[in-house]
Amino acid sequence: MTGSPEREVGARQIVAAFGSYAEWSPSGEGVRIFCLARPLARAVTGDGIELYTAGRYLTVTGHVLTEGGA
Repeated sequence: MTGSPEREVGARQIVAAFGSYAEWSPSGEGVRIFCLARPLARAVTGDGIELYTAGRYLTVTGHVLTEGGA
């Protein structure tokens, strides 16, 4: 969640809205949210947000994003 303060606030609102497990990405600059969802016909990307339901491999860091952001 790097970038402008406004973008960080927006990202924190998205994380809070999901109410699901969230962790820092391996770079430490982004956040991943894991949740149950209906499959998407295709990936959705834009404005720094990416949504996938299949066809991706990724690492899991275990660096949990707490409500306070640390």
